[in-house]
Amino acid sequence: MPALNFARQGIYSRRKLDMIPPELRERYFSEYDQLRSQISSSMRERVCFTSGNVIELKKMPMVKMDVISCNNMLIYFRRWRRRKILNSLAERLKKGGILLIGLGEIVDWEHPLLEPVRDDGVQAYVCVK
Repeated sequence: MPALNFARQGIYSRRKLDMIPPELRERYFSEYDQLRSQISSSMRERVCFTSGNVIELKKMPMVKMDVISCNNMLIYFRRWRRRKILNSLAERLKKGGILLIGLGEIVDWEHPLLEPVRDDGVQAYVCVK
């Protein structure tokens, strides 16, 4: 998949890194070209990018993850299916892991393993158990 291959490279425009503190940029990024930086190979090696079918998550290996990003996809499913998908994703988080979903994709969902992140700019949950 082209998008996953692009993500694996870890190349970002310098403008997108402006919000990262300078000491972290120096530690984890190096110059790729005049306009872009690349995340260090030691960090890239620690990240696994994969794709899967959210309707068939049970068929995927049960691997505990640090971050799951599921943005602007849930809106295409019925409410009951959204809940089922989110419950399956919640079970795949490590303690302290974060589940990111698109703002407003579901408003009244709760899970016993997760606590919502209190921030108006994101809809995210942290695994606390």
